[in-house]
Amino acid sequence: MSENAENKRKSEKVLESHWVYKGKILKLRLDTYKMEDKTKVFELVDHPGAVVIVPIDPKGRLLLIKQWRRAVGEIILELPAGKLEQDEAPLFCAQRELQEEVGYKAGRLTKLSSFYSAPGFCNERLHLFVAKDLLPSTLAPDDDEGIDVLPTYLPDAIKMIEEGKIEDAKTIAGILHYQLWEKKNGD
Repeated sequence: MSENAENKRKSEKVLESHWVYKGKILKLRLDTYKMEDKTKVFELVDHPGAVVIVPIDPKGRLLLIKQWRRAVGEIILELPAGKLEQDEAPLFCAQRELQEEVGYKAGRLTKLSSFYSAPGFCNERLHLFVAKDLLPSTLAPDDDEGIDVLPTYLPDAIKMIEEGKIEDAKTIAGILHYQLWEKKNGD
């Protein structure tokens, strides 16, 4: 941390914290901070975390999904992903989501990294996995999801990012991280 950031962190004090909403997916908390000579209220989203999976089929293609997203009112291209259930290990969640969303189970699941989705207001931590040696295995999808699978070669996925056809941040981060990992570790 820079000296300025560290000084800011040390000077802040939480005066009050209370939940204003507790839902199925997230919780919203209002925290009042004392900051030098003023107070400020922050709206903070508490999220249990999620997984993002880069599934690679036997032909070496990424299995992207097309999914209707109500929040943006569009069908968007994404990597398979899903919320961690209470006390669920990320590796188990990744395997479950892969089966629910693309109809495969991974013979090999490798964790690439973890990252925050939007740390300015949310504590959601995403766990990124690459899935290889895929075997057909289906679990029932969530009843509110309509998903189409789109097998895509990595160079085409990169081009879709460059052209703005992939706009989902976790998908962009996941594909680019996978590209770097593949260059280093390719198998």
